[in-house]
Amino acid sequence: MLNVGWNKGIKAMDINEIKTYDELQDYLLDRMDYADGKKSKINPSFTKNQIWDMYMNECISREGQKISIRTRDLFLKQIKLDFN
Repeated sequence: MLNVGWNKGIKAMDINEIKTYDELQDYLLDRMDYADGKKSKINPSFTKNQIWDMYMNECISREGQKISIRTRDLFLKQIKLDFN
């Protein structure tokens, strides 16, 4: 269980319950402190901050839309590498 909820007051959420880009955005906001200038584990050509920005921009551009399970699992797998 994660303590997330910047926008909607979500108390705790299992990351496997994320169903929309808005919920993924809340999760990213909760992990924002890990977005620093260190090299990303996903792609060392980028910093963790740049990777965080990329995922946040994707969430903002798809605000209100459902996220497919496959996309969610791929995003979360990569996000966990850098931001856990």
